[in-house]
Amino acid sequence: LEPSGQWDAEYQNDLAMAYLNRGNAYLAVPNVQAAIEDAGRSATLWASLCKAFPANFETAYVTVVALLHDLGEMERFSGVDA
Repeated sequence: LEPSGQWDAEYQNDLAMAYLNRGNAYLAVPNVQAAIEDAGRSATLWASLCKAFPANFETAYVTVVALLHDLGEMERFSGVDA
């Protein structure tokens, strides 16, 4: 969706929030794989924005870890201890 990192930080933050929200909607369907992918997209965007929006990156990180833990797939998230 984003044009090659050309959006300013505020728009990138909004896009990351949209991915996280869509991921939560996928959980309700349920489409767990799509939820994991969107949570990962939001975490990736926020990783590049972590200095500007540290609380948002923490939210995405916790969401991704919780999803993978619940699914018993923590190995997908390297460097995280279950």
